[in-house]
Amino acid sequence: RLSDTSLFTKQTKQKDWLSDLDEKINALQNKISKAEEKFDLKKQALVEKERRAVEKQTHKQISRLVPGFSKISLNSKDVKNIGYPVKFVSFDGKTEGLVKKVRFIDFEPESKSQEKLLKSIDRSLRSGNVKWETIQIDERGLIQEDNE
Repeated sequence: RLSDTSLFTKQTKQKDWLSDLDEKINALQNKISKAEEKFDLKKQALVEKERRAVEKQTHKQISRLVPGFSKISLNSKDVKNIGYPVKFVSFDGKTEGLVKKVRFIDFEPESKSQEKLLKSIDRSLRSGNVKWETIQIDERGLIQEDNE
């Protein structure tokens, strides 16, 4: 094919328009790759910054709401704010890399319905009605089926 031919002169090899286009495409692909890497680094830094901010805010909330929190044998970094149906969940030992116990932490119920809900959670846990499930969600937000 004529487009696959290379033109030569006595002095040097001549570039054709297709070679120029390929070089431009390669340069743009390199720019895109570098921009994606830069974006990923910034995204990771932002996620880490937000994680630390939430952790700090949770510690402040716990300390403010529970004056005797320091007397409880909990590491505030192990405590996560979930809000509902209980205020907090503690993964005791998480910061050391080995969770030994999971605790649900809440305040005295403010209504009969909240009291009923907390008692039902307590009964479910005590009777062993607990199931661990791992759900994987892809980047499009779709749940990946686990065939186990």
